Amino acid sequence: MARSKPPNLHNKKVLIVGLAKTGMAAAQFLLKQGATVTAADVNSKKSTVLTNANKLQSMGVSVELGPHETQTFTNADLIVLSPGVPHTISPIVEAQSKNIPVIGETELASQFIDIPIIAITGTNGKTTTTELTGDMLRQSGKRVFVGGNIGMPLTELLMSDQTFDIAVVEISSFQLDTIKTFCPNVAILLNITEDHLYRYSDMTAYAHSKFKLFQNQGSNHIAILNGQDDYCLAGYSTLKSKIYWLDRDNAACEKQSIHCQSKILTTPLGSCFDMSKTRLIGHHNRQNIAAAILASQFMGGTADGIQETINTFKGLAHRVEYVSTINGISFYNDSKATNVDATLKALTCFNTPIRLILGGLDKGGDYARLIPEIQKTVCECILIGQAQQIIKKALKAHHKISHIPIHHSKTLDDAVNHAYSNACCGDIVLLSPACASFDMFDSYNHRGDTFKNSIRQLIK
Repeated sequence: MARSKPPNLHNKKVLIVGLAKTGMAAAQFLLKQGATVTAADVNSKKSTVLTNANKLQSMGVSVELGPHETQTFTNADLIVLSPGVPHTISPIVEAQSKNIPVIGETELASQFIDIPIIAITGTNGKTTTTELTGDMLRQSGKRVFVGGNIGMPLTELLMSDQTFDIAVVEISSFQLDTIKTFCPNVAILLNITEDHLYRYSDMTAYAHSKFKLFQNQGSNHIAILNGQDDYCLAGYSTLKSKIYWLDRDNAACEKQSIHCQSKILTTPLGSCFDMSKTRLIGHHNRQNIAAAILASQFMGGTADGIQETINTFKGLAHRVEYVSTINGISFYNDSKATNVDATLKALTCFNTPIRLILGGLDKGGDYARLIPEIQKTVCECILIGQAQQIIKKALKAHHKISHIPIHHSKTLDDAVNHAYSNACCGDIVLLSPACASFDMFDSYNHRGDTFKNSIRQLIK
């Protein structure tokens, strides 16, 4: 929510770095503010970048593609950095040394927004919780903008013809790296586990980025954290906001905690919600639902509206998504599991034999963390992608699962065919890669859709 008068950007020289979705939205918004806009992207051959560059040029934006020119950065009055661009690149460092402000699209938009904001971050579960919260508030009669790191960039809210009561915003660590004044009314931190370590020096740096979500909150703001997460427990004492917990096992915090495993969830506000009809499986989804309930209640969500979402929300594609059952063999698509912790959570959802498809582009995760859950339910590991040998080495180093076969597949289609050919009635075939997708696919969506298409081919 805008805490002061929005900045006057008329005739200001603003540089947009990155011509993907957020860069495009920021550029269009800045043009409406009367700014003189330049856009730069190192990708001079990528088709989407070229298409976007042509669109921006037709609007009067100067475009620079290819290696960055430092002078372009140091000549700007303001730089708006897209989330995919590290803030440590040398032209940015040079601009900051000259006191040129560098912000992200989320920070830019927040300086102009005058409605309450719920902001949601965490290594895993952000999108599900964001969509749950948005739906609970819509079911309660609120006019809700849902976007940020998913769907529509936040500046789209400012350019929309619609009127909104509340903004529910998913925000990534990359977006948090460039905030200055962003201050959500309700801020949710779901968890912090290994991810993006190619971009952060260590887990401490990554956790520090996540905690920036709360840095501008005061005593009249709400913070919701995971009471079972070590990083949440280690960092909460610095917060100035009013804190509520998911599954905090501490008598002193009992009145501020919601216990997510209960069949009836009782919130710190005294409301009770029946979880018996939810379609989302796994304890992690219970925590996602609980966080959404709390946030919605604080922003005026009704008991009936919240319960309706609990009963009817179907879940999102590529997140422990049930696909089909063929000859008693069930297939689940968890392509969004791009890190080890996400795969761990997926494995805890089942208690029948799993043929687990793992692998992709390695992100530096500790695959040995999978071993206790693999030991419980996995009857075969099927490896794909660049990380195959890294994963195999991590798993084979532990004798406890030496009896579990490991199969290598060249393609995801081969992996599906192998799993189906060797599975027994009652088995589950689970794609939960614990890796990024970019070695074989355009995105995790592409990977998940390919998995589902391979399953469809089995039926023919």
